[in-house]
Amino acid sequence: MEIAIAGLAGCQAVANIRRGIQLRPSTRDRLVPPSLPIVETFHSLQGEGLHAGRSAFFIRLAGCTVGCPWCDTKHSWPASAHPLRPLNKLVGEARDAAAAGAAFVVITGGEPLHHDLDGLCTALRQASHSEGGKGADGGLPAGQAQQTGLPLPLPLHLETSGVDPLSGQFDWITLSPKRHRPPPTSCWRPASQLAGGGWRPPASSP
Repeated sequence: MEIAIAGLAGCQAVANIRRGIQLRPSTRDRLVPPSLPIVETFHSLQGEGLHAGRSAFFIRLAGCTVGCPWCDTKHSWPASAHPLRPLNKLVGEARDAAAAGAAFVVITGGEPLHHDLDGLCTALRQASHSEGGKGADGGLPAGQAQQTGLPLPLPLHLETSGVDPLSGQFDWITLSPKRHRPPPTSCWRPASQLAGGGWRPPASSP
């Protein structure tokens, strides 16, 4: 009976998180591990932008309210339609992808900034720091990966429309702003690259 009650409590906690109901941290942490709704993860070549052609591990987060009619990933819009995946599982997948040749991690969506990305970035970086030092470009020092076999750390890239405040720490941010949902200054200033032609920063901005 106690096992059944615990199982029901865990299911209710997951349902509450998907509905956006905030539990007290002590209760939430006891019932479910830190997690995010994930559409898919995959290791492939970056197909666009200044890093096109490079091997990358992609984490596609679920949930988007931007509503672009031309979007080619509309299946990612409803966050509740996709399973929650613990952060430690995502870290493990990133480590496997790095061992297979991925040069960086891309966090994309959906709209990834609908979620607080501090926890995911911290988990990825802590795993990185526990396995080796950073090189100048945010990766392992030259030759160290081959010498030690350590697959991490990997630079973290973000693909976002910038509709929400920036969270997490990234080595590269590709901003694809939309005219109908322009990004706040706090989001477009840190951007490494602007994608698309629908919006540009105000002319008076430095």
